[in-house]
Amino acid sequence: MSHTQINPEPSAPQHVIDDLLARGISYDDIQLGMIHQQAQRRSGVAVLPLAVIVGADAADFNRHHKVGSTTAKMLRKQPPPRKSAGGTHITGAKIWAGSIQTGTEEEADFVRAITPEQADRFYRVSNLAADKALELATSARAGKDLETQDRMVMGFTNSCRKVLQKLVNEIQYRKGWCMLSYETLMDRTKLSRGTIHNALKALRAIGLISWKRRYNYTHSVEHGSRSEQTSNLYRLEFPKWLFKLLGLDTPIPDDMAAHQEAMIEDHALMLASASKSERRRLMPTSISGRASLITAAVRIDSRISFDGRPRESNGWIDPQGILLNYRNRELA
Repeated sequence: MSHTQINPEPSAPQHVIDDLLARGISYDDIQLGMIHQQAQRRSGVAVLPLAVIVGADAADFNRHHKVGSTTAKMLRKQPPPRKSAGGTHITGAKIWAGSIQTGTEEEADFVRAITPEQADRFYRVSNLAADKALELATSARAGKDLETQDRMVMGFTNSCRKVLQKLVNEIQYRKGWCMLSYETLMDRTKLSRGTIHNALKALRAIGLISWKRRYNYTHSVEHGSRSEQTSNLYRLEFPKWLFKLLGLDTPIPDDMAAHQEAMIEDHALMLASASKSERRRLMPTSISGRASLITAAVRIDSRISFDGRPRESNGWIDPQGILLNYRNRELA
Protein backbone atom coordinates (compact mmCIF):
# COMPACT_ATOMS: atom_id res chain seq x y z
CA MET A 1 0.00 0.00 0.00
CA SER A 2 1.47 3.32 -1.04
CA HIS A 3 1.03 6.47 1.04
CA THR A 4 1.34 9.77 -0.74
CA GLN A 5 0.96 13.30 0.56
CA ILE A 6 -2.24 14.92 -0.62
CA ASN A 7 -2.95 18.64 -0.25
CA PRO A 8 -6.31 19.07 1.48
CA GLU A 9 -8.96 20.55 -0.78
CA PRO A 10 -11.05 23.48 0.47
CA SER A 11 -14.27 22.24 2.03
CA ALA A 12 -17.38 23.45 3.81
CA PRO A 13 -20.27 21.70 5.58
CA GLN A 14 -22.49 20.03 2.99
CA HIS A 15 -25.64 21.69 4.30
CA VAL A 16 -24.04 25.13 3.71
CA ILE A 17 -23.18 24.21 0.11
CA ASP A 18 -26.68 22.81 -0.49
CA ASP A 19 -28.27 25.98 0.89
CA LEU A 20 -26.19 28.21 -1.39
CA LEU A 21 -26.95 26.05 -4.42
CA ALA A 22 -30.66 26.29 -3.59
CA ARG A 23 -30.32 30.08 -3.45
CA GLY A 24 -28.98 30.20 -7.00
CA ILE A 25 -25.22 30.43 -6.32
CA SER A 26 -23.21 28.43 -8.86
CA TYR A 27 -20.96 25.60 -7.72
CA ASP A 28 -17.91 27.31 -9.26
CA ASP A 29 -18.52 30.47 -7.20
CA ILE A 30 -18.88 28.35 -4.06
CA GLN A 31 -15.56 26.64 -4.82
CA LEU A 32 -13.85 30.03 -5.25
CA GLY A 33 -15.42 31.19 -1.98
CA MET A 34 -14.04 28.16 -0.10
CA ILE A 35 -10.59 28.82 -1.57
CA HIS A 36 -10.87 32.43 -0.38
CA GLN A 37 -11.81 31.21 3.11
CA GLN A 38 -8.80 28.90 3.12
CA ALA A 39 -6.52 31.82 2.24
CA GLN A 40 -8.02 33.85 5.10
CA ARG A 41 -7.37 31.04 7.55
CA ARG A 42 -3.75 30.70 6.44
CA SER A 43 -3.12 34.43 6.77
CA GLY A 44 -4.64 34.57 10.25
CA VAL A 45 -7.32 37.19 9.47
CA ALA A 46 -10.99 36.94 10.36
CA VAL A 47 -12.73 34.37 8.14
CA LEU A 48 -15.89 35.69 6.52
CA PRO A 49 -18.92 33.39 6.18
CA LEU A 50 -19.10 31.58 2.86
CA ALA A 51 -22.51 33.15 2.13
CA VAL A 52 -20.99 36.64 2.51
CA ILE A 53 -18.02 35.86 0.25
CA VAL A 54 -20.21 34.60 -2.63
CA GLY A 55 -22.60 37.55 -2.25
CA ALA A 56 -25.61 35.64 -0.92
CA ASP A 57 -25.64 37.56 2.40
CA ALA A 58 -24.62 41.12 3.26
CA ALA A 59 -21.59 41.62 5.51
CA ASP A 60 -22.30 43.00 8.99
CA PHE A 61 -19.11 44.59 10.26
CA ASN A 62 -20.80 46.51 13.10
CA ARG A 63 -22.00 43.43 14.95
CA HIS A 64 -19.95 42.55 18.05
CA HIS A 65 -20.16 38.84 18.65
CA LYS A 66 -19.31 37.35 22.02
CA VAL A 67 -18.63 33.66 22.28
CA GLY A 68 -19.33 31.44 25.25
CA SER A 69 -16.87 29.28 27.12
CA THR A 70 -17.55 26.15 25.07
CA THR A 71 -17.05 28.00 21.80
CA ALA A 72 -13.91 29.69 23.11
CA LYS A 73 -12.35 26.33 23.92
CA MET A 74 -13.11 25.09 20.42
CA LEU A 75 -11.53 28.21 18.86
CA ARG A 76 -8.48 28.47 21.12
CA LYS A 77 -7.02 25.04 20.58
CA GLN A 78 -5.69 24.31 17.11
CA PRO A 79 -5.55 20.69 15.94
CA PRO A 80 -2.19 18.94 15.55
CA PRO A 81 -0.59 19.60 12.16
CA ARG A 82 -1.16 16.96 9.54
CA LYS A 83 2.15 16.26 7.84
CA SER A 84 1.20 13.48 5.45
CA ALA A 85 -1.70 11.48 4.13
CA GLY A 86 -0.33 8.28 5.67
CA GLY A 87 1.94 7.23 8.45
CA THR A 88 3.18 4.48 10.70
CA HIS A 89 1.19 3.37 13.73
CA ILE A 90 2.86 2.95 17.12
CA THR A 91 3.09 -0.77 16.44
CA GLY A 92 5.09 -0.16 13.27
CA ALA A 93 2.27 -1.01 10.84
CA LYS A 94 1.34 1.42 8.09
CA ILE A 95 -2.04 3.01 8.82
CA TRP A 96 -3.76 5.64 6.70
CA ALA A 97 -3.94 9.03 8.35
CA GLY A 98 -7.44 9.87 9.53
CA SER A 99 -8.30 6.21 10.15
CA ILE A 100 -10.47 5.42 13.15
CA GLN A 101 -10.08 2.44 15.42
CA THR A 102 -12.75 -0.23 15.22
CA GLY A 103 -15.02 -0.52 18.24
CA THR A 104 -14.71 3.14 19.29
CA GLU A 105 -17.40 5.79 19.82
CA GLU A 106 -16.13 7.69 16.79
CA GLU A 107 -16.88 4.66 14.64
CA ALA A 108 -20.38 4.27 16.11
CA ASP A 109 -21.13 7.99 15.68
CA PHE A 110 -20.42 7.75 11.96
CA VAL A 111 -23.00 4.99 11.42
CA ARG A 112 -26.32 6.12 9.92
CA ALA A 113 -29.16 3.66 9.41
CA ILE A 114 -31.81 4.16 6.71
CA THR A 115 -35.49 3.34 6.53
CA PRO A 116 -37.01 1.06 3.85
CA GLU A 117 -38.52 4.17 2.21
CA GLN A 118 -35.10 5.82 2.03
CA ALA A 119 -33.60 2.62 0.60
CA ASP A 120 -36.26 2.60 -2.15
CA ARG A 121 -35.53 6.27 -2.86
CA PHE A 122 -31.81 5.56 -3.30
CA TYR A 123 -32.66 2.73 -5.70
CA ARG A 124 -34.66 5.24 -7.75
CA VAL A 125 -31.74 7.68 -7.57
CA SER A 126 -29.34 5.03 -8.88
CA ASN A 127 -31.54 4.28 -11.90
CA LEU A 128 -32.51 7.88 -12.64
CA ALA A 129 -28.92 9.12 -12.29
CA ALA A 130 -27.68 6.47 -14.74
CA ASP A 131 -30.33 7.54 -17.28
CA LYS A 132 -29.54 11.22 -16.67
CA ALA A 133 -25.84 10.58 -17.22
CA LEU A 134 -26.55 9.07 -20.65
CA GLU A 135 -28.78 12.02 -21.52
CA LEU A 136 -26.10 14.53 -20.49
CA ALA A 137 -23.41 12.61 -22.37
CA THR A 138 -25.52 12.87 -25.53
CA SER A 139 -25.92 16.62 -24.98
CA ALA A 140 -22.18 17.02 -24.43
CA ARG A 141 -21.40 15.20 -27.69
CA ALA A 142 -23.83 17.55 -29.44
CA GLY A 143 -21.73 20.50 -28.28
CA LYS A 144 -23.97 21.75 -25.44
CA ASP A 145 -22.20 23.48 -22.55
CA LEU A 146 -22.82 21.69 -19.25
CA GLU A 147 -22.88 23.10 -15.74
CA THR A 148 -20.47 21.80 -13.10
CA GLN A 149 -23.19 19.72 -11.46
CA ASP A 150 -24.22 18.25 -14.80
CA ARG A 151 -20.63 17.17 -15.44
CA MET A 152 -20.59 15.51 -12.01
CA VAL A 153 -23.76 13.56 -12.77
CA MET A 154 -22.34 12.57 -16.17
CA GLY A 155 -19.70 10.63 -14.21
CA PHE A 156 -22.42 8.35 -12.79
CA THR A 157 -21.75 5.17 -14.76
CA ASN A 158 -23.48 1.81 -14.75
CA SER A 159 -20.72 0.63 -12.40
CA CYS A 160 -21.70 3.41 -9.99
CA ARG A 161 -25.27 2.17 -10.10
CA LYS A 162 -24.23 -1.40 -9.25
CA VAL A 163 -21.93 -0.34 -6.40
CA LEU A 164 -24.47 2.09 -4.93
CA GLN A 165 -27.23 -0.53 -4.91
CA LYS A 166 -24.98 -3.03 -3.12
CA LEU A 167 -24.10 -0.39 -0.51
CA VAL A 168 -27.80 0.42 -0.02
CA ASN A 169 -28.55 -3.28 0.47
CA GLU A 170 -25.84 -3.65 3.08
CA ILE A 171 -26.66 -0.42 4.95
CA GLN A 172 -30.34 -1.34 5.18
CA TYR A 173 -29.69 -4.94 6.23
CA ARG A 174 -26.91 -4.11 8.73
CA LYS A 175 -28.71 -1.12 10.31
CA GLY A 176 -26.11 1.30 8.96
CA TRP A 177 -23.01 -0.84 9.58
CA CYS A 178 -21.71 -1.11 6.03
CA MET A 179 -18.11 -2.39 6.06
CA LEU A 180 -17.85 -4.08 2.68
CA SER A 181 -14.30 -4.74 1.55
CA TYR A 182 -13.17 -4.29 -2.04
CA GLU A 183 -13.01 -8.06 -2.40
CA THR A 184 -16.65 -8.45 -1.28
CA LEU A 185 -17.79 -5.70 -3.66
CA MET A 186 -15.84 -7.34 -6.49
CA ASP A 187 -17.57 -10.65 -5.76
CA ARG A 188 -21.08 -9.13 -5.59
CA THR A 189 -20.82 -6.78 -8.56
CA LYS A 190 -18.47 -8.82 -10.79
CA LEU A 191 -16.45 -5.65 -11.37
CA SER A 192 -12.69 -5.21 -11.22
CA ARG A 193 -10.96 -3.60 -8.25
CA GLY A 194 -10.02 -0.51 -10.27
CA THR A 195 -13.59 -0.07 -11.53
CA ILE A 196 -14.95 -0.26 -7.98
CA HIS A 197 -12.35 2.25 -6.80
CA ASN A 198 -13.36 4.70 -9.53
CA ALA A 199 -17.07 4.15 -8.86
CA LEU A 200 -16.65 4.87 -5.14
CA LYS A 201 -14.72 8.07 -5.91
CA ALA A 202 -17.43 9.19 -8.33
CA LEU A 203 -20.20 8.48 -5.81
CA ARG A 204 -18.36 10.46 -3.15
CA ALA A 205 -17.70 13.36 -5.55
CA ILE A 206 -21.42 13.53 -6.35
CA GLY A 207 -22.18 13.47 -2.62
CA LEU A 208 -24.11 10.20 -2.41
CA ILE A 209 -21.71 8.41 -0.04
CA SER A 210 -18.96 9.10 2.44
CA TRP A 211 -16.62 6.77 4.29
CA LYS A 212 -14.17 6.44 7.14
CA ARG A 213 -10.96 4.45 6.94
CA ARG A 214 -10.64 1.97 9.82
CA TYR A 215 -7.98 -0.14 11.50
CA ASN A 216 -7.99 -3.00 13.99
CA TYR A 217 -5.85 -2.81 17.13
CA THR A 218 -5.11 -5.93 19.16
CA HIS A 219 -2.87 -6.71 22.11
CA SER A 220 -1.84 -10.10 23.40
CA VAL A 221 0.94 -11.53 25.52
CA GLU A 222 2.03 -13.80 22.69
CA HIS A 223 2.11 -11.29 19.82
CA GLY A 224 2.17 -7.94 21.65
CA SER A 225 0.44 -4.89 20.17
CA ARG A 226 -0.61 -5.03 16.55
CA SER A 227 -2.56 -2.79 14.20
CA GLU A 228 -3.88 -3.58 10.74
CA GLN A 229 -5.77 -1.52 8.18
CA THR A 230 -9.21 -2.98 7.55
CA SER A 231 -12.22 -2.20 5.35
CA ASN A 232 -13.83 1.23 5.14
CA LEU A 233 -17.06 2.16 6.92
CA TYR A 234 -19.58 3.60 4.44
CA ARG A 235 -22.75 5.63 4.86
CA LEU A 236 -25.25 7.26 2.52
CA GLU A 237 -25.59 11.03 2.15
CA PHE A 238 -28.49 13.18 0.96
CA PRO A 239 -27.29 15.72 -1.68
CA LYS A 240 -30.25 18.07 -2.09
CA TRP A 241 -29.12 19.39 -5.47
CA LEU A 242 -29.04 15.89 -6.97
CA PHE A 243 -32.44 14.96 -5.56
CA LYS A 244 -33.86 18.17 -7.03
CA LEU A 245 -32.20 17.52 -10.39
CA LEU A 246 -33.78 14.06 -10.56
CA GLY A 247 -37.18 15.25 -9.32
CA LEU A 248 -36.82 13.55 -5.93
CA ASP A 249 -36.43 16.57 -3.67
CA THR A 250 -36.65 15.03 -0.20
CA PRO A 251 -34.59 16.68 2.55
CA ILE A 252 -33.08 14.77 5.44
CA PRO A 253 -35.84 13.85 7.92
CA ASP A 254 -36.02 16.16 10.93
CA ASP A 255 -35.42 13.36 13.40
CA MET A 256 -32.25 12.29 11.58
CA ALA A 257 -30.96 15.86 11.35
CA ALA A 258 -31.69 16.39 15.05
CA HIS A 259 -29.88 13.16 15.90
CA GLN A 260 -26.82 14.27 13.94
CA GLU A 261 -26.80 17.68 15.65
CA ALA A 262 -27.13 16.04 19.07
CA MET A 263 -24.14 13.75 18.39
CA ILE A 264 -21.98 16.69 17.27
CA GLU A 265 -23.00 18.70 20.36
CA ASP A 266 -22.10 15.76 22.63
CA HIS A 267 -18.71 15.59 20.92
CA ALA A 268 -18.18 19.34 21.43
CA LEU A 269 -19.07 19.08 25.13
CA MET A 270 -16.69 16.15 25.54
CA LEU A 271 -13.84 18.11 23.97
CA ALA A 272 -14.65 21.21 26.04
CA SER A 273 -14.45 19.18 29.26
CA ALA A 274 -11.17 17.47 28.30
CA SER A 275 -7.74 18.76 29.21
CA LYS A 276 -5.90 21.07 26.82
CA SER A 277 -3.49 18.38 25.70
CA GLU A 278 -6.27 15.83 25.25
CA ARG A 279 -8.40 18.36 23.35
CA ARG A 280 -5.49 19.09 21.02
CA ARG A 281 -5.03 15.39 20.33
CA LEU A 282 -8.73 14.69 19.72
CA MET A 283 -9.57 17.82 17.70
CA PRO A 284 -10.35 16.83 14.07
CA THR A 285 -7.82 17.97 11.49
CA SER A 286 -10.36 18.71 8.75
CA ILE A 287 -11.71 22.24 8.39
CA SER A 288 -15.29 21.02 7.97
CA GLY A 289 -15.01 18.85 11.09
CA ARG A 290 -13.81 21.74 13.23
CA ALA A 291 -16.44 24.04 11.74
CA SER A 292 -19.20 21.61 12.73
CA LEU A 293 -17.88 21.43 16.29
CA ILE A 294 -17.61 25.21 16.58
CA THR A 295 -21.16 25.63 15.26
CA ALA A 296 -22.39 23.06 17.79
CA ALA A 297 -20.52 24.89 20.58
CA VAL A 298 -22.22 28.16 19.59
CA ARG A 299 -25.62 26.44 19.84
CA ILE A 300 -24.74 25.06 23.28
CA ASP A 301 -23.56 28.43 24.59
CA SER A 302 -26.65 30.13 23.18
CA ARG A 303 -28.91 27.74 25.08
CA ILE A 304 -26.89 28.13 28.28
CA SER A 305 -27.03 31.91 27.95
CA PHE A 306 -30.79 31.85 27.31
CA ASP A 307 -31.54 29.46 30.18
CA GLY A 308 -29.55 31.64 32.57
CA ARG A 309 -31.58 34.80 31.93
CA PRO A 310 -34.06 35.93 34.64
CA ARG A 311 -37.64 35.34 33.58
CA GLU A 312 -40.51 37.62 34.52
CA SER A 313 -43.60 36.16 36.15
CA ASN A 314 -45.92 38.69 34.43
CA GLY A 315 -48.20 38.67 37.47
CA TRP A 316 -48.88 34.94 37.31
CA ILE A 317 -48.78 32.69 40.39
CA ASP A 318 -45.51 30.90 41.03
CA PRO A 319 -45.80 27.36 39.55
CA GLN A 320 -44.34 25.92 42.74
CA GLY A 321 -47.12 27.63 44.73
CA ILE A 322 -49.75 26.10 42.48
CA LEU A 323 -48.22 22.65 43.05
CA LEU A 324 -48.26 23.15 46.84
CA ASN A 325 -51.92 24.19 46.74
CA TYR A 326 -52.85 21.01 44.89
CA ARG A 327 -50.89 18.90 47.39
CA ASN A 328 -52.59 20.64 50.33
CA ARG A 329 -56.02 19.93 48.81
CA GLU A 330 -55.15 16.25 48.41
CA LEU A 331 -54.07 16.04 52.07
CA ALA A 332 -57.19 17.86 53.34
